[in-house]
Amino acid sequence: MRYYKIISVGAVGLSGALALLEPPALPLAELPLAGRFLLILSFFGLWSMAAYQLKAPSPSPSPVWSGRNLRLLIYAAFCAIALTSLASGFELFAADRSALRLFFANAALILGLIILRRRAGSPGRLFKLGDVLMLNLILAVVLLEAGLLMVSRLAPSRLLYDPTDARSMISVFRLQPHAVGYGFSYSSLGYHDEEFFAAADDDLVIALLADSFGVGIVPYRYNFATVAESELRAQLAPSYERIAIHNFGIPSIGMREYFHIFNDEARNYDPSQVVLCVYVGNDIEGLTRLSRRHRYLFQDWLFARYIKRFLSIYANMRDEGRGVGDIYDYLRMKSMGHAVAEEAPSEGEGEEERLGPDYIHDWTKEKPHLSYTAFMRWERSRLYITDRTSRAMRQRYDDFFAALDAFHEILGKRLLVLIIPDQFQLEDDLWRQLMAGTDRPEDFERDYPQQQISARCRSHGINYIDLLPELRAAQIRGRTYHLQDTHWNARGNRVAGEALARWLVERYRQ
Repeated sequence: MRYYKIISVGAVGLSGALALLEPPALPLAELPLAGRFLLILSFFGLWSMAAYQLKAPSPSPSPVWSGRNLRLLIYAAFCAIALTSLASGFELFAADRSALRLFFANAALILGLIILRRRAGSPGRLFKLGDVLMLNLILAVVLLEAGLLMVSRLAPSRLLYDPTDARSMISVFRLQPHAVGYGFSYSSLGYHDEEFFAAADDDLVIALLADSFGVGIVPYRYNFATVAESELRAQLAPSYERIAIHNFGIPSIGMREYFHIFNDEARNYDPSQVVLCVYVGNDIEGLTRLSRRHRYLFQDWLFARYIKRFLSIYANMRDEGRGVGDIYDYLRMKSMGHAVAEEAPSEGEGEEERLGPDYIHDWTKEKPHLSYTAFMRWERSRLYITDRTSRAMRQRYDDFFAALDAFHEILGKRLLVLIIPDQFQLEDDLWRQLMAGTDRPEDFERDYPQQQISARCRSHGINYIDLLPELRAAQIRGRTYHLQDTHWNARGNRVAGEALARWLVERYRQ
């Protein structure tokens, strides 16, 4: 009897210790409501189980570690993994560590239930039915995971790709070579630029690493990289044989992918300067993500991520007035999609329409690219970057700074960080709406990302440009981000391009 009590109470104590002491231990107040409920429910169940164990009558003669009970333990482990994968995939918790704590809590609960003495007369038929159902469920989940992993490795798409593989991400989201947008043909490498060339002795080549801002939602000649390149050529032409900004922009990538693109591609062109575009909305991250080893030990199996990704894609397409039948076109799409021009010009479309709609020159004629619901969902999902009290956010900044240090160690003074603000940092009405939707607005500081990044760059001697002041000044005279889109319109691109050009001209004028 004492043996069972010790194991039961010990399992509870171990789970509680792991949940409370595992760094970084997030305060309960930082968890979303669903996360708080599940954690509290788990611990309530654990302590209830312990109290029940202490009052249970004498044990049944069946051994605790019988084959039956071992199977129950295996089933419990897989159930816990599946539940925490879904919880992590659907972002019920503030960070992966929270789901890991829930895994330990559930595992300890199930372990305690297994070691409870089996009462005489327990229904064997019910156990057999549950045994068969659980075995088939586990086999189905394992086969599903194996199939998804195989597809994501052999034929990755925008729905099925392995997030632990940077090269897979780059391959999936790179533009289609020679596809057409606004009458401009993408390069043979799949970039929104002309063909690249390696710098000779009398050339000035700038490599620009960016996400969807590098691709943009405006015609090529209005893109900020093209604006900066044109300004450089106008002012520095007498000093160099050839001048170019090689735009390595790929949608949906981040710091880890930038590092791979630089090492695998950009450095081969011998650039004099490398412009690292940091969009504060989703680039505050490190060079590493959850490894396969950690993923399959505890949580974050692919099936949960893919379910959430599919639902997210479907929700966005539904908000845009499209249905399930359009998902196939989305998965084939190799441009920015709905927000930019077609990959090939439509029949009967005039040259002027392809090269630039009227709103390019008049921001008041812009039409929303996203529905209001989808746009606000995107902006709310990025508000966390301004939370100055979150330990999880502090860890993300530390990881991001480590990534910056890795770039700086390789490039030194050749590194230039271009800090791109989020739309809610420029539009006051949008910021007020976001603050009205949170129960702790005092914890959010609107300029917090720029303050952190610029302070780090100054203290470590890293060149940087903070675009927030200039874009705010331009915002007074009209929008710099396209209406309900999260990307710059032509005005915003021009402000950013001119700011980048001024810095480069100052540095490379001879």
